[in-house]
Amino acid sequence: MSANKQVNALMIDPFALSVKKVTCQDGDFKTFKKVLSFEDDYLLEPVRFDKVKEGVITLLIDEEGLFRANQHFFTFMGSDRPLAGRCLMLLDNENSREFVSLPDMFCKPQILYSRIAWLGDPDGLERNIALGLVERPCTKMGGFGAPMETIWEWHPSECAR
Repeated sequence: MSANKQVNALMIDPFALSVKKVTCQDGDFKTFKKVLSFEDDYLLEPVRFDKVKEGVITLLIDEEGLFRANQHFFTFMGSDRPLAGRCLMLLDNENSREFVSLPDMFCKPQILYSRIAWLGDPDGLERNIALGLVERPCTKMGGFGAPMETIWEWHPSECAR
């Protein structure tokens, strides 16, 4: 990722129930973490969604967000998989292997509100799971003829409170 490259993104904040346009002065992970108010040791994980002409719409999330204290959750673009904490929405340019600015047509926070379901705190997420509105976050292993087996499931007690 090249430094000194300004990147326009949208920050999704489930704590404030808001989406706002942000500018990252450098298109690197250190700057993205600073904009999200993440600690330096947080791991950012790209979660890819729709492919558009300019690249792939991607959310940069906290990889360990499911385990953080006082977390809030949301779903994006009709997915039934909950995401944890603040994230940045930007574009993954597959050709240059860089994150780049979202096209102007995507930088309208009001458009995204219809594509986000706010789930609230761990208890709110648990209620949404019980209602069947979202899946319980889990890790499954299997393949090569073996059945898929759940090896870990999220529960509210796993969040540091």
